[in-house]
Amino acid sequence: MSMVFTHKQLGEMEGVELCEGRVVQFRAIQFATIPGRFRQSQLCTKLLKHDFREYGAVCPQPPMMEGTGTVFGARVSDSPMKPKQDEYECLNLTVTVPFKALSSDESVPVLVYIHGGGFLFGGANSEFENTAKLVDLSDSIGKPIICVAIQYRMNYFGFAYSKELIDYATKLDEPAGNYGIRDVLTAFNWIRKFIDGFGGDARKVTACGESAGAVVISSIICADNLPMERPFSRAILQSGIASTSGARPLECHQEIFDNAAKRFLRTGFSQDKLTVMQEYPANDIFKLEGNPDEFDLAIDNILFDSPLTTSEVCKRMQECQWVDAFLAGDNKDEGALFADMISGYDTNTGFLNHHLFVGFGAESVSRIPNILATAGVEFVPLTGKVSDREEQVLITLLAGVMFHAPVYALMHCSTNIKGYYYHFDRVNNFANNGLHGTSHHALELLYLFQHISFQPDVELRADEVAAQESLGKTWIEFVHGLEPWAHDMVGVLDKNHFEILTEREDIERHGRQVQVWKVIASL
Repeated sequence: MSMVFTHKQLGEMEGVELCEGRVVQFRAIQFATIPGRFRQSQLCTKLLKHDFREYGAVCPQPPMMEGTGTVFGARVSDSPMKPKQDEYECLNLTVTVPFKALSSDESVPVLVYIHGGGFLFGGANSEFENTAKLVDLSDSIGKPIICVAIQYRMNYFGFAYSKELIDYATKLDEPAGNYGIRDVLTAFNWIRKFIDGFGGDARKVTACGESAGAVVISSIICADNLPMERPFSRAILQSGIASTSGARPLECHQEIFDNAAKRFLRTGFSQDKLTVMQEYPANDIFKLEGNPDEFDLAIDNILFDSPLTTSEVCKRMQECQWVDAFLAGDNKDEGALFADMISGYDTNTGFLNHHLFVGFGAESVSRIPNILATAGVEFVPLTGKVSDREEQVLITLLAGVMFHAPVYALMHCSTNIKGYYYHFDRVNNFANNGLHGTSHHALELLYLFQHISFQPDVELRADEVAAQESLGKTWIEFVHGLEPWAHDMVGVLDKNHFEILTEREDIERHGRQVQVWKVIASL
């Protein structure tokens, strides 16, 4: 069913009632406009329409979002999920509100969800990342929250950077590059201005991100010069911190820009490099072969003036004065989803070289022999086939370098911010593929968004339903300012609820490879 609500600043808005009318969702609210490709987004201060019942567009991207209504084997929608892609209409957000909050005199805290996808693909405009059931859960336990899920530009549209773009931006008197990060900041600005009209408290905003979304949030905390003060007061970092992706210098981005321009120029579209990058049809970009599978933040000397290695992230978190608390953690088998990445490099340890360099600095590459030895393998052939044992170790190290070690290092450095550490160990019981039985990357989203209890063809165990409620309640209570557990403990979701353990107890019970992470991070 739909319902019409009058926002005190924005005016009449038609949303959709969910969860038997207990929750109202307003979809595809445009929070910013885009003047042109490779331009910074501009805040929208008025509604461009009044019907907010349908999901909006996502940023153009490779065909990875097309699905059948299932994610990781779990049913989340009765129809295929194929969001519309549009370069200039993708900066929209979804506001999900407890029905009672719309007319209450008491404002409620806000959770802002930022999706992942490696800055390459993704979106929060589908049933998979629909926050309605989480909002409904919050209301049912007497701790109501409002959820805002935002879109931002990705890949070339959000993270291109080059000399040509710097010159172009200088003429327009605006910063170049990091368009996607600045889109997110523009969304936080919109939330600050308008969330109170939905019953939200703009002073109590928690930023929650998974994978690349966590990188975005951590990067904002570590930024040198933010265009706004204190965009949020709390943070939840799921499977990623700024060093998971890192900020890379101009020459790295220039190579990606130049290679893309060469491919587009071969089509005869234009003879000018900047023009072809600005005007090549968005829908045709990913039809060409040779597009990169990784995009990163840029060292633009405005937002970021140096590489965001793990040690630098820890240092900047130590110095941060405006975030009250953060919750950070990982999934036990992060590497299961990325096993194919290993074969994407020239050598079997090429991914180690790359991600160690990005996440821990050039000197960390010399630690590879020690890292392999600590993981239980004395030698891995540079090329050719590796044994099953060696392959499993490499997958484990991929997860260690990208996710486990950076988060572990962050949680063990002394910061001004209260930090809480978690591990998600639940395994996938839905997929009929290599992910089955693993606690892989992004699996926790099925639990966070309360999809586990909505599987029509699966006989669910009681502990699975209890586990999703435990995860949801823990995040909700954190948004409300509550402490999930003591700072020197770790919360582990393995069974039907979070188990609170010391680090030693966690290692003994769950076999966490902490010694490997310490060698990776040189702790």
